[in-house]
Amino acid sequence: MDEFDLVDGIEEQFIAEGHAQGIEEGRRLGYAEGNDLGEVKGYEIGSEVGFYYGCYLLWNSMLQQDASSLPPRAAKSIESLGQRIRGYELVNSLDERIHQELQLIRAKFKVVTALLGQPTLVFNEQNVLDHKNMSF
Repeated sequence: MDEFDLVDGIEEQFIAEGHAQGIEEGRRLGYAEGNDLGEVKGYEIGSEVGFYYGCYLLWNSMLQQDASSLPPRAAKSIESLGQRIRGYELVNSLDERIHQELQLIRAKFKVVTALLGQPTLVFNEQNVLDHKNMSF
């Protein structure tokens, strides 16, 4: 074995070590990026579902106190909205059903707001942030 074979062997060893280190660093960075993205998306979805749930609680309370305060057809739609929201699972999943269920909640919310004569009541993330950062 001559010196050139040794140099060639060392080069291949360093390439293999660099490759292994690159894969490990890629996994670490991918995990961190995925965690950050999940946190942001979770906040967005949670804020939206929370807004719908808050509206549902208000409308349901109005129905409990005075059922005649809201249109009769709205009561059934409000309860249906509540069932959808309560059935919505806020879990980390790659399943497309999460997005489909959120679309159904949005659609039911639009139906309720139309029945209540409030079509301009919509979820707006900027409004949520403005209220969150409000000070007195």
